[in-house]
Amino acid sequence: MASHNRPPEQRNHNRYQLKDTFYVIIQGDACGAPARVADLSKSGVGFYSVGERKKLTDKFILLDLVTDNDQILLRSLSARVVFGKEGPENGDDPVETQNRYGLQFINLSALQKKQLGLITKKYAWSKEDNNLPCQSAGITPMVPWQG
Repeated sequence: MASHNRPPEQRNHNRYQLKDTFYVIIQGDACGAPARVADLSKSGVGFYSVGERKKLTDKFILLDLVTDNDQILLRSLSARVVFGKEGPENGDDPVETQNRYGLQFINLSALQKKQLGLITKKYAWSKEDNNLPCQSAGITPMVPWQG
């Protein structure tokens, strides 16, 4: 009898949501516009891409990690697309479809690994910062937290 249960969690590293807005810029023509980073870990990055879904699963790509003000934090990271999911469409316009992708970093140098650690240390939400349930869901509280 075949089991239709979801596979167990396969990530080996913690994923961190970032305080600031970051973008992934994929080199080449895989994605037209910069894609917003959803989460980051030392083994990969999750991002949202708006527009027509590309056939990226199992492809190898090079990417740049860029801040909201176009400052490049990391350049030419090699990665493999391990996850792709098309989001709900807004009407029938495929341009407004938000797609979720997961990338696994491959062949990172020791310097790139160290830089990823520094970026997560500087820009990731810490447990102390993320003590409200609404913050973990991405909802901004209406009243400042009085602790």
